[in-house]
Amino acid sequence: MAIGSIPRLDRRAVMIGLTAVAAMGDGTVAWASGADEMPGMAAAMRTCIDECQKCHIVCLTTATELSLAPARPRSAPAQIRAMLDSAQICATTADFMARGSAHHAAMCRLCAEICEACVRACTNMAGMEACVAACARCAKSCRAMAAMG
Repeated sequence: MAIGSIPRLDRRAVMIGLTAVAAMGDGTVAWASGADEMPGMAAAMRTCIDECQKCHIVCLTTATELSLAPARPRSAPAQIRAMLDSAQICATTADFMARGSAHHAAMCRLCAEICEACVRACTNMAGMEACVAACARCAKSCRAMAAMG
């Protein structure tokens, strides 16, 4: 169904909800054409979405690598769960912000809590520096976004 044929809906709102955001290989984010003019897509929100997407990728990749490592540390299951929780909430939170959900602030608060838990779980494990850094940046950005409402 073409957007032009959607009855009685604000087509601009539909376009905001369908805005495509693609993670690039270098960790940057490419916004769909016209995203800069969209209401509610302030620089802080774009930054937060970017941090959430980076954290999602880093946590998912690190958890996968750790779970496939032949000599996995004994405490790894707790860290793997923390990373998977973080990866999932980061992806979901980015989605809430990208579509301009009224609940994005609540999601940002929850995302910050889960990312902070991941930082605590992974801080003292070797090879987790990228995950810890990504989660710390994401938590900070999400806390700031949640405070903005």
